[in-house]
Amino acid sequence: MSDENKSDGGAPLYVWGHGGGGVPPELIPVSQATLRDWFAGMALQGMLSDAGRSLDWSTYAEDAYAQADAMLKARQP
Repeated sequence: MSDENKSDGGAPLYVWGHGGGGVPPELIPVSQATLRDWFAGMALQGMLSDAGRSLDWSTYAEDAYAQADAMLKARQP
């Protein structure tokens, strides 16, 4: 996999968060994460929800990022 596929061009990610105590929710930037990381996390969630799938953690991670790369590629015009 080339380095080009390991980045999404620096698109920022945000999560909903709040400090509690009546503070309204707000978007908080996730400083070190990329869209690729987000996609991989979502793919990993799906893989882990499959009770019949039993792999070692490095295989899960590799598969999740392979799926993330495919999603990023699908976004390109």
